[in-house]
Amino acid sequence: MLGSLVAALQRDGELPGMRATPAALLRSLAECCVGLAAAYPEHMYVRGIGGSSAHPTTPAWSVEALRLLAARLSGSETSLGEEVEALAARLEQQPGAEALTGGASAAELAAAAERLTALRAEVRAVLPPACSNPACVSLVGDSEAGLRLQQCRGCGRESYCGKECQTAHWRAGHKEACGSGVAKTG
Repeated sequence: MLGSLVAALQRDGELPGMRATPAALLRSLAECCVGLAAAYPEHMYVRGIGGSSAHPTTPAWSVEALRLLAARLSGSETSLGEEVEALAARLEQQPGAEALTGGASAAELAAAAERLTALRAEVRAVLPPACSNPACVSLVGDSEAGLRLQQCRGCGRESYCGKECQTAHWRAGHKEACGSGVAKTG
């Protein structure tokens, strides 16, 4: 979902359905990108089209789009803009988890996760449905629009591209938020 937002910002100069993207939404988008890169460095690269390598080689997010986001933040959120620019620079480096060591504390990651949850609620009204697993990397680009998602049968608030993402999200904390007590697919 973040990749779609970052790409839309690059493509249109604003987020979809908005004449002018609110600074708070840009700040939340940037904080989530930086937080997810620190929390899940192994998911910052995906296999390129036709890539046969066992190691992902393509940045999950457009470096140019991240730089645009950093520039949009430079006037009001200088340090956050610098963090986004640093993330873009790291994505240009040799791919792999070692290029994205991060440095965020557990408290910073928890705060970023909370901001991500709030951001997801805001963007659901603007974007087509997407996988609820924040670590999902199987839906790159515009392919999400036509995908049939499976809704969580426990709460009905979350949707997943498949059982693997539902299980990963369950283990990452949806279990507590859902309240159903057991992992369900579908």
